[in-house]
Amino acid sequence: MIGDKLKVGFNVGEIVDDCIELKKIEIWIAGQLVTFRDNIAHISSLAHSAQNDAERTRNLQRFNHYFIEKNETEIHQFIMGTRLSDIEFQDSDEMFYEHQIFDWGPNTDDVICFLVEFNGQLYITAEFFRENESVIYTVKIDENTLNSALLSFSQALCQS
Repeated sequence: MIGDKLKVGFNVGEIVDDCIELKKIEIWIAGQLVTFRDNIAHISSLAHSAQNDAERTRNLQRFNHYFIEKNETEIHQFIMGTRLSDIEFQDSDEMFYEHQIFDWGPNTDDVICFLVEFNGQLYITAEFFRENESVIYTVKIDENTLNSALLSFSQALCQS
């Protein structure tokens, strides 16, 4: 296990059907298995996405004025609400992009994750879409721990 599945964890499995571009994987966020539907990854694409998330510079304080008196779950709901609302929201696209993480194609289609700050701490919020319901999980994480896990995952995917 790379990282900690109670926070952010990854398992890189075997090559699939003798195709060196496909591997079985597990992605865990906040103790939840993200890859419960699709656990086969195109390794070069996923490795690139994980590395980009680790190296991306974010300004999470940029939109804090919208988040006053909101906890991490409410911040997640607010960001999602700006995209789902019929009301035109000026900062919607920028806010969504600034906070989104783990937007990795088919392997993460059943979850939307954000990095948010609450009370001076960094959190990952993960909204899982299962059946006809959605559930938001949150976990406090250190930025260095997150980035280290992402880079280690990216490197592990590229190893044969």
